Amino acid sequence: MRATDGGGGIGATRARRSAARLWASTRPRRWRAVRAGAAIAIPLVTGAVLGHVAEGVQAALGSFVALYASDAPYRRRARRLAEAALLLAAVTALGTVVAGSVLATCVAGGVVGASVTLGALALRVGPPREYFVLLVFLIATALPVDPGAWASRGTGQEIVLVGVIALLWVALWLSTPAFMTGGSIQPLLVATAPVALVGVGMTIVIITGGIDVSVGAAIMVCSVLTAKLLVDAEVSLGMAVLVAVLAGGLLGLVNGVLIAYGRVHAIIITFGTANLFLFLGLQIFGSGTVNGIPGTLGFFGRGPDGRTLGIPHAFLITLLITAAAWWYLRHTAGGRHFFAVGGDAQAARLAGVRVQRRVLLAYVLTGLLVGLASCFVIAQGTSTLDQSVGSGKELAVIAAVVIGGTSIMGGRGSVLGTLLGALLVQSVASGVTQLGWSSQLSDLFVGIFIIVAVGADLLRARARRSR
Repeated sequence: MRATDGGGGIGATRARRSAARLWASTRPRRWRAVRAGAAIAIPLVTGAVLGHVAEGVQAALGSFVALYASDAPYRRRARRLAEAALLLAAVTALGTVVAGSVLATCVAGGVVGASVTLGALALRVGPPREYFVLLVFLIATALPVDPGAWASRGTGQEIVLVGVIALLWVALWLSTPAFMTGGSIQPLLVATAPVALVGVGMTIVIITGGIDVSVGAAIMVCSVLTAKLLVDAEVSLGMAVLVAVLAGGLLGLVNGVLIAYGRVHAIIITFGTANLFLFLGLQIFGSGTVNGIPGTLGFFGRGPDGRTLGIPHAFLITLLITAAAWWYLRHTAGGRHFFAVGGDAQAARLAGVRVQRRVLLAYVLTGLLVGLASCFVIAQGTSTLDQSVGSGKELAVIAAVVIGGTSIMGGRGSVLGTLLGALLVQSVASGVTQLGWSSQLSDLFVGIFIIVAVGADLLRARARRSR
């Protein structure tokens, strides 16, 4: 009898332990069920409370898709779905911003929708307007559904940037309707062009593991030299561009030779040359400003002569150069050598890559683009050029490159991301100005974007190491 009782006690203990293990083993499944239920219920309840039932259903479907895509057990199946949904959402966002169709954006919002957090947040923002689903959709577009799935691809950062820019533009459009007019967008694109153009060269430099903090001073030298020629010698447009580009290339050559063959870290060399270039520019300026600059460079300016079909020539040229640089980096052996140098210079050298030549070429290309950008800068201004030209441009360029997804450690980068990063930086500056806010807020917002971009780069690196 005792043996039976003891056996029964042991059996009951084993049964309880087995049940506990079974309950523990189903915990992830139960947690997924709870998350899925919340993803569906919260947007539905939110839509019902706010009187937007149809939009609540769309957001619920989108939340479930986002939750499904981010769930690790289904990562392989959901990866393409999530990326395709976000790409569709981003493209639709840009199209609806241009067309002004809120309905089309609401339909696309059903593809991506809002996360559970956004659904809960919507309960606290008060009664919505007709743009509720539009804003929720755009915010969801800017959030990475599956960062690990994007780690091995080069389009994730660009998609996120497109979503953030679309969100920012819509917010500015709702706050100041004049933002979406040609009188606001065209100057924005003109201001983006020199930053993005120099950013293309800076991207290549940072990919190789270097950096160039002298681009602002180099822009000053090229600008004052070109302006002096335009005033004193009355040179033509082609000759002015040629002189500016050659001057920039020469300054880039100085940096490249010292860094590639001097074996000194790039930030030390370029910090020193930045002061040398600044001194040179001030000497060329003399004691005052350059006055009476003719409209020779109007082809790159803000006026009617600087646009084709409403698009500024400076921005079109920047697009073409960016596309050419993207193709060169991705589809040629020479372009891939830049990535190899930044990833591991010693390994690249053992593989037959001429590391010093690649580094030298990166800085020379940056200098050439600085020269062309200086023509854009002169054309954007008035007939007077002062000694502040180029000041702070190096910070804007580096910010655009980092926000665009280029790793500050080298070995990874995208010129398309840099173009979007420059557009985002200038959009923030333009928005702060149009809203009448303090200009210091522009620096604050750009700083936040840089921190987020660097954090995303660290997450991507961690995801690569865990695979």
